[in-house]
Amino acid sequence: MSAAESPLRGLDLEPLSAAPAADERASSRARLKADAPEFVPPWPLRTIAVILVVGVGALANGVLAPVSASGMIPGLSLRGLSFLVGATILVGGGVWLVLSRRAAWGRRLRLAVFAERNGFEFRPTDDSVYPGVLFQQGGGRRLENVLRRSGERVVEVGEFVFETGNEKNRRVHRRGYLLLQLDRRLPHILLDARANNGLFGSNLPIGFNRSQILSLEGDFDRYFTLYCPSGYERHALYVFTPDVMAAFIDSASHVDVEIVDDLLFVYVGDGLRLDDPHEWSRIEALVAALWPKTAKQTAAYSDDRVSATVRGGGYPSAQGTADGLGATPALRERPTEVADAGRRLRARVPVLTLVLSIAFTGVAVAFWVVRLAG
Repeated sequence: MSAAESPLRGLDLEPLSAAPAADERASSRARLKADAPEFVPPWPLRTIAVILVVGVGALANGVLAPVSASGMIPGLSLRGLSFLVGATILVGGGVWLVLSRRAAWGRRLRLAVFAERNGFEFRPTDDSVYPGVLFQQGGGRRLENVLRRSGERVVEVGEFVFETGNEKNRRVHRRGYLLLQLDRRLPHILLDARANNGLFGSNLPIGFNRSQILSLEGDFDRYFTLYCPSGYERHALYVFTPDVMAAFIDSASHVDVEIVDDLLFVYVGDGLRLDDPHEWSRIEALVAALWPKTAKQTAAYSDDRVSATVRGGGYPSAQGTADGLGATPALRERPTEVADAGRRLRARVPVLTLVLSIAFTGVAVAFWVVRLAG
């Protein structure tokens, strides 16, 4: 596959829109169960515990309730009402759990068959760690519904899941992402889309020093804030030529894009419905619009600050060599490294956080001085 061709063109979406044959489903299910325990959809233990406690509690209340006590429903005693509520919760909850688990299996099986037909590896959960800004937030970080193609170049679509808050206020967040491997390492470049920003600015978890913002010509600044390391402005202009900028404005103004090492990340909203063929049609159209021009423009990039030819990719499975990741012989003769100054953007400490930290420190010191003086 040449760099100019979209790596997601011509996907077979039939397994997502029509039920696969019984033998295909059975083989996929057996393979998923055999590969790893995490492929089996987990039972929601907390939900089961709540159903049991409430249901059994209602039945126990029926046993202990006086026979003559009347319930809230005319003609039904408190004992009868408690038995009815308890049985409904236990039976209804059990049916709901079974149907939910079957639905989870159905989604995973459809994705497994879809992945097999299109040359992907499907993993319901994955512990890979990526350098992108999206993957640096929250706790309990993990990847879910990962579809990875590791042939000529690595292509990956999945969801990043993380948790915030303590035990009582714990929230689970889900973000969709695309990963496309480039032929070269590039300086760290971030495109923060203005369309998905919130009331307080960027929706990205890490802020960067605003001295690294590069203003581009035309209307590009109306759609994106572009960050690149100081001293690498000319390199960013080399990548974002007018035709590349036009492609991003036309097709990607609603997503954030980041280039780290030889990886291009596209961050897509609040998760992806990867068992929906319409979602894949949108993903395919997005990649087809962005990839050809971007790949062509980055394929010959080299950092003039690096004199030695160094091979290596940023993808976790690269194992320190670019030979197995689709680099052509001509490209292997060029430097694939970026100087230290261009590898990472400089993070910014929020002013409000800094002011509050200083204020709290001052109050603590003052309180300590007063106690000593007393």
